[in-house]
Amino acid sequence: MQRTLKVFLTELIDYAGLFPPANLQLSEAFPKYLAYIQGLDAWMMSRFIIPTARLIELGDNHGTLFPENATLHFSGLGKPSKNSEDYFNNLSSSLTEIRTFHQRFPNRVQVDFFEVKLPGDVIERARDEEIRELLEKSADMIDDQAPGLLNPFYEIDFLQNWRDGVDATTKALAAHNVTTDGNWTHSKSRRAGFKLRCGGIKAEMFPSLEQVAYSLEEVISHDLSFKATAGLHHPIRHYNESVQTKMHGFFNVFGAAVLGAILELKEEKLHKILQDEQASSFVFKKDSFSWKDLSITVEQLETARQKCGLSFGSCSFDEPRDDLKELGLF
Repeated sequence: MQRTLKVFLTELIDYAGLFPPANLQLSEAFPKYLAYIQGLDAWMMSRFIIPTARLIELGDNHGTLFPENATLHFSGLGKPSKNSEDYFNNLSSSLTEIRTFHQRFPNRVQVDFFEVKLPGDVIERARDEEIRELLEKSADMIDDQAPGLLNPFYEIDFLQNWRDGVDATTKALAAHNVTTDGNWTHSKSRRAGFKLRCGGIKAEMFPSLEQVAYSLEEVISHDLSFKATAGLHHPIRHYNESVQTKMHGFFNVFGAAVLGAILELKEEKLHKILQDEQASSFVFKKDSFSWKDLSITVEQLETARQKCGLSFGSCSFDEPRDDLKELGLF
């Protein structure tokens, strides 16, 4: 395997076996995750994704499986909210659930990622100052209630005025992440990132190429980290019969992100990378990663992966690897 491909894939996948279309029971999904992180391909795997409301269930039923001499890493999902009041109540509940989980299994578990959708009414108004206030209050609550460092990632729905929503949210995230004196003032809440939903179980749940390209451009231009979720089981964009639409590929999305971050690409070029359905366009050499005539070094790739494109949630760990094998890359 080329070094660049290994850098591209390292800790790229968060295991989301609890979610559609797999919809596994916790009793099946969690042992699968433990097997994956002990297998030969463990280097590709990152966190186990679980709703914070199910952390107690996980501890009650499967706590005996937690290793004694290692720390398991989780990404906790917050509850969706109808409005700001609902959002903060749910956030408080999630933080309590995380704290209880940590207290019960000290040094054996770490919920260090937190993913939550911002309330739709706030995004629809698309006022970056209002969103920033929500982010600041969220960070204050994390500082007060979280048991340790927590990296929040905020998701939004693509509404009718979706460009305004993406623009306001990324502006608010960037402003929230930068303080006037250059110092981060929160002790537990890390700098906030963007969560990009790339699909689902129905065709209408898949964002358009335009929506993904614009989101990536805004993430890159505001120097944000992002993680993705849903619909990225396969490396290359393709038509999928089961959902009757084209699915985004993780080579496309994360290839566009890392190239965009280093080369400062704009929406039009990102769109072209995202829509490419030819695996041969993505080239992993010993010291460089390329899409057609655009190329970055392996060192630049590693930097962009660490700072920009972090990971994506997938309910399958087998499908991505099977596709890579079919392409002769794995």
